[in-house]
Amino acid sequence: MNIDTQGRISAVSLLFFGTLALSSICFDVVGSEDRNFSQAIEKGTAHLSFRYRFESVEQDNSLKDASASTLKTRLNFTTQTSHGIQAFIEVDDVSVIGTDNYNDTHFHNPQYSVVADPEGTEINQAWLRFSGLEKNIITLGRQRINFDNQRFFGGVGWRQNEQTYDALMVTNTSLSNISARYVYMYNVNRIFGPGDGAQLADFGTDSHLINVSFEGWNVGKLNLYAYLMDVEDAHAFATETYGARFNANHKLSEEKKLLFTAELATQKDYGGYADQTNFDANYYTLASSLKSKAFTTTLGYEVLEGNSTSSGESFRTPFATLHKFNGWADQFLGTPAAGLEDIYVNITSKLAGFKFILVYHDFSSEDGSDDYGSEFDISVSRSLTKSASALLKYADYSADGEANTVLGKVDTQKIWLMLTMKF
Repeated sequence: MNIDTQGRISAVSLLFFGTLALSSICFDVVGSEDRNFSQAIEKGTAHLSFRYRFESVEQDNSLKDASASTLKTRLNFTTQTSHGIQAFIEVDDVSVIGTDNYNDTHFHNPQYSVVADPEGTEINQAWLRFSGLEKNIITLGRQRINFDNQRFFGGVGWRQNEQTYDALMVTNTSLSNISARYVYMYNVNRIFGPGDGAQLADFGTDSHLINVSFEGWNVGKLNLYAYLMDVEDAHAFATETYGARFNANHKLSEEKKLLFTAELATQKDYGGYADQTNFDANYYTLASSLKSKAFTTTLGYEVLEGNSTSSGESFRTPFATLHKFNGWADQFLGTPAAGLEDIYVNITSKLAGFKFILVYHDFSSEDGSDDYGSEFDISVSRSLTKSASALLKYADYSADGEANTVLGKVDTQKIWLMLTMKF
């Protein structure tokens, strides 16, 4: 479903809207019932958005400092629902519109640090949805999947090329306060596309995902999940994971709340591949937040288990929105062999129309006592108009202790300036 990068948006737009026009003509020919589908297309909605981002990366190694100036253009179209059927298509284009002194993971400028935003045009989403069965929604095609807080499955929306999934999803809400989702996933469209580079753009899978949420309790919300990932193109990521996540909140006063999150998961190898490492590892996290009108302060502790004496036995989450976790400098996108402990403090504040986020991380190994360094992150964002917003963001990772000698990590600083417009 990749599209050649030459003449990107114009060619795709003409093809898409031409197909819609042809469909409308065909529907008008065959009768009144089909005319409803034609009207669903005619009365559909289109949206256009632009996201410009400048990203700078400085690392204390032999690589040159990177500077990437890119623009993501997104065009999508949603039909109205007719006879319980709705269709959606979304096309993304990522283009360099300034400096391109960065390693884009497609063998361009390998002497520079990596900024994983390769140029290209791709169908980001294309699905059909059927809601004609009571309390069931069935979605088939390329789609966005964000489970819970995106720790295991997410869209990686931070990167210019989003991660989406070719899948069949069934959502059932037959039981009161219970929402159950089943997904059969047959392909993962990763952020490194379109087209293979140093990283594969797609992972073929034969995977089954189940996520059930229980709400309606005064005490909080419980999620239970089972993720059976048979990843044909990356056997190290073929895992079966079972877990539970609990979120609670307690009202202290009219303006203050106490929030609490606990999660536990266990994981082992899956798929029975001959070259696969047998392993069994756990994941757990605890976080507590005090939320007021002006501030939210969170203290958190996250652990991904590992084995310091044997590589390939650490807990892994390759399809998560990883930028959200373990520091914005993206130094721990993969779990180290000895695992990872992350103690963090997050302070979020809204003041005079601005949103401020301050985060501090302290990293260490889970198995053993290695110091993996620390990181300080800060972001400032603001809505400029109803359709425009701006963001300034900074990450500073310090490779203290054994981070350099054991993991090969180096001091890393990243700066982002991002402008977004939606229509």
